[in-house]
Amino acid sequence: MCFSVEADVAIGLAVGVVGVDALRHVTRPQQWPLAALPIVFAAHQLNEAFVWWGLDGTLARQVRWYLAMKDFCRDYGVDFCGLTGQLDMTEYEDGITADLPEALLNDIADWEDELKKPIITWKSL
Repeated sequence: MCFSVEADVAIGLAVGVVGVDALRHVTRPQQWPLAALPIVFAAHQLNEAFVWWGLDGTLARQVRWYLAMKDFCRDYGVDFCGLTGQLDMTEYEDGITADLPEALLNDIADWEDELKKPIITWKSL
């Protein structure tokens, strides 16, 4: 598409849904290559979105921020780190969005570590 990240993601997801539906309706092995084409196109569109994202530096900044925060938490023994994507950081052209660190830091699964046991707490009023 080459219009924007949003367009690439939207088209990639829509074509991916069509591809999954096409694969569900395959009845003969000869139909697999043709039915899989939308999945290939969807993957290409989503890959293009990451290229767009990388061109403006947003993804690289988010990954660096996530890795820095993860190192900080490991070095200081912090089990939970609350981050929020405040507008004061994201409304500027060179600001850093916290979407990636927010999503990955406090997850029970990580690609580098073992599955962590979730800790559930609550505060009574």
